[in-house]
Amino acid sequence: MPALPLSERFLMLLLITTNLLNYIDRGIVPGASGAFDSFIEGSETTWGTSAAFGALTSAFIIGFSIASVVVGHLAHRVAPFKLCGVGLLIWCFSMLLAGLAKPLKSYALLITARALGGCGEAGFVTIGGPFIQDAAGAKQGLWLGVFYAAIPAGTALGYGYGAFVAQRWTWAAAFYAQGVVMLVPASLFLLSKDDGSRIVNRDQQPPSLKSELQALRRSKTFRFTVLGYAGYAASVIGFSTFGPSIVVGLGLWTDSVRASLAFSATLAVSGALGTPLGGLALDAWTRKRENKLKAALEVSIATVGAGALLITPAAFARDRSWFLASIGLGTLPLFAATSPMNVSIFEGVPREHRAFGIAVATLLMHAFGDVPSPIVVGLFKDRWAPDCAPDAHSHLGEACGVGSKQRMHLRGITFGLCLYFLTSLVFFGVARWRAARRVEEVVAEPPTVTPLLEEDG
Repeated sequence: MPALPLSERFLMLLLITTNLLNYIDRGIVPGASGAFDSFIEGSETTWGTSAAFGALTSAFIIGFSIASVVVGHLAHRVAPFKLCGVGLLIWCFSMLLAGLAKPLKSYALLITARALGGCGEAGFVTIGGPFIQDAAGAKQGLWLGVFYAAIPAGTALGYGYGAFVAQRWTWAAAFYAQGVVMLVPASLFLLSKDDGSRIVNRDQQPPSLKSELQALRRSKTFRFTVLGYAGYAASVIGFSTFGPSIVVGLGLWTDSVRASLAFSATLAVSGALGTPLGGLALDAWTRKRENKLKAALEVSIATVGAGALLITPAAFARDRSWFLASIGLGTLPLFAATSPMNVSIFEGVPREHRAFGIAVATLLMHAFGDVPSPIVVGLFKDRWAPDCAPDAHSHLGEACGVGSKQRMHLRGITFGLCLYFLTSLVFFGVARWRAARRVEEVVAEPPTVTPLLEEDG
């Protein structure tokens, strides 16, 4: 097989593009919520509609979380970008299965395909952050900001893409098209000559799984940072999974497609602006500070706190303009927190364990954050606002009228998601306090910033 000498800048751009395509896929299900709700109701599942809908997101995240840990450890033994390529081929196969679930009317096949898609995504996400942190040098915050900006931008584009394709053709076509396009980056990663020396130390023997786990265990800052990230993720995934459905249920929109497009456009703008701005803020704040871990956590606290305050009025908005304004202003700093939170994780572990560190952080963050969140929110919606879930034609039940208890409950669920950001602030605050009391520094090789490792005690 021929090997391509792809430059580091090209690989960074390829990682950003791949991340964008992946998150477009993640936006298909919530973007076409009415079509998927109708599919679920006509399939063999015995779950409540909203719970089964939320489980599609949770299944993807479970597959992603477990596979991330495997990839993070294997990166010491297999060329990391080869792992990316193989994972993306698995992802492409999962798109085929997801599309086939529609004509087969099989919810079981669809949820299996989503879990498999999560496994395929794990490769490049686990590898991408540490690679960009080193390859970008002094501009790591900016490049990481652009890389992570693909998350809100891709998800928002996916909302509109999923809604449009589902209405014009069928949501199965959205999966098929994604699978074909992703074959290009999968092939380029497989052909890359890069040996991954930016990500792991090739001059040392590959560490055992036990030694990697021990390195993470010694950092209490790492644990609190991950728990803070989990609280953030739980709220964000709750909003992103049910956002279009909630605004229709509240009567702010009468058409699910238009609601998805408006919601996605708002997130696309705030994500495209907020995430790189967060990276720039991180670069500026950490430039003259010796304790890079403490500085990254301070930026995380500031951005998440501002976002939580600004997004809360959306739960009580009676007009779509006020709702979109609150969502836009609130998600701007929330998206800005992405790079600081991830750099806090990178800085909390030794350089050679960053890929494994972000993988374990991903597993724990999802386990305590955005895996249970869509299911729990879906269960609350099924129990307290069942008539406020729009069908494929954007119709609501009779009990979801203006001033009804079900609409009041739906606002309560939305407010609860806003309040849950407070858990993130508490854990980040504890992590920052511990980072300020660090007792050991692990000196990193240039061009990366100095990572810090706390002793257990």
